[in-house]
Amino acid sequence: ELVETWGHILTTCPLYESHRPVLRDASPDLVVSDLLGTAKGIEALIQFLQRTEAFKK
Repeated sequence: ELVETWGHILTTCPLYESHRPVLRDASPDLVVSDLLGTAKGIEALIQFLQRTEAFKK
């Protein structure tokens, strides 16, 4: 069984590419410190997780 890491899901997994624009609005290069360390990044990450239902397995 293949294990998907959070980094893979947030930055490179093709299944979630169509949902990444919300993350790129907060951090164009998908820098984790921007996504987790700013209010805009956290809001974007919450939207991404709600839309993709990633990490629900």
